[in-house]
Amino acid sequence: MIQDIYNIGEFILKREKIDVNNPIEILIQDPNTSGRIKNVLAVIIEKKGDSFNYLKIEREEYDTDKLLKYLYRKG
Repeated sequence: MIQDIYNIGEFILKREKIDVNNPIEILIQDPNTSGRIKNVLAVIIEKKGDSFNYLKIEREEYDTDKLLKYLYRKG
């Protein structure tokens, strides 16, 4: 039974062309399913050693190629 649930999940992920070896890709969602989003706010940070420093917030054009950077999940 558990194997069957696993197989269904794997089938759905493959059908939607989601890499089963990338957990972030499994969790994120496209925030622009309605097609209304034209711009997003991007938090710009820099990494120095083991820490991150906030630099600024920029408005940029929405780009489907950046879905992994948006880290969007409804809810």
